[in-house]
Amino acid sequence: MTDLHPELAASLTDTPSGVHIKHRYVDTPYVPGMESTFNDALERKAKAIAVAQAERRWHLFIMLHERPWRLDPLIEIKDRLTDSEFWDMVGYVWTDSANIPENRSRWDGILRTERPGHEAIMDESERLALAALPEVVNVYQGHTDQRDDGWSWTTSYDTAVWFAKRFAAQEGSYPQVTAASVARDNVLAYLFARSEYEILAAPEHVTIVSTAELEP
Repeated sequence: MTDLHPELAASLTDTPSGVHIKHRYVDTPYVPGMESTFNDALERKAKAIAVAQAERRWHLFIMLHERPWRLDPLIEIKDRLTDSEFWDMVGYVWTDSANIPENRSRWDGILRTERPGHEAIMDESERLALAALPEVVNVYQGHTDQRDDGWSWTTSYDTAVWFAKRFAAQEGSYPQVTAASVARDNVLAYLFARSEYEILAAPEHVTIVSTAELEP
């Protein structure tokens, strides 16, 4: 019987749905007896990542990492990227991430990076949409009583309500929506991924207007 690779064995994690392999290259439920399959997957992924890095195929290099770990390779290669490549990758990894609060301080450092060309975080349609916004932009954030004082807002009230109810269902709490405003010149990016109409702005530039609790 094949033993699970030591890296994978060290990443075994108990979750509510059972034991999972939680590794930057392999993120999957663990099934005893499939050790050779998991080991092969780790070897193939490691080789593909090494090739992508050698060929400077940065999107592929990052994408080959499992989603919860994609910020790590971005930070690893940031000094090898041009300014426009860097900001393009920031936009890609941010919109792809589902665990931003877990990496709040690292994301704050990335978004505050003093590198020119930050408009490359957006595509052309997003840049045009940002330019068309009013000088002061009304934004919203859906949350529970534990509001994330981070960079992410939306111009869509309905989107904020959707997130508030989603978080409330996950946390067993009450949904809330905070309304705020931010000067357009202080908006880092306006992102349309997943139709969330997301505004990225540093917390100190956002002025809170009100917070309302929704019906569960």
